Amino acid sequence: MTRFVFRLQSVLRLRESEEQALLRSLAELQRRRDAARTRLELLKASAAEASRRGALRRLSSTDPLAESRLQHYLAALQDAVRDQAYTLHLAQEAVDARLADVMEARKARKSLERLREIQCEEHTRLEASEEMKALDEVAALRFTHAPS
Repeated sequence: MTRFVFRLQSVLRLRESEEQALLRSLAELQRRRDAARTRLELLKASAAEASRRGALRRLSSTDPLAESRLQHYLAALQDAVRDQAYTLHLAQEAVDARLADVMEARKARKSLERLREIQCEEHTRLEASEEMKALDEVAALRFTHAPS
């Protein structure tokens, strides 16, 4: 019985390693996206807290200079929130693109694995057929050489 050899095994190993590299890259992009999301949430919380404190300060003080500084600070926080929201959007797009790459790599790997399975099954069928032929020949030889 001959051993089954998949001629495209090296290509399959390459596809597997490419998929693993893409998965590692995807994990890193997801980590960055999550960090961007956390930073955005912190900035939004800071802006809400500053707005709340500003409203309380307005009730107790009528200093126009303090009000002006507060408005500038709130505007800067809102700009930071917008910038971080855009950064988060870009990070999510990068994750989505890499996820599509991972899915393509997985599809390519699975198609090669399926081809290997089909070829292995065919090899097994051929081996079984050859073994049956050999057994039939032995049986035929015994029948023809049997004493009458």
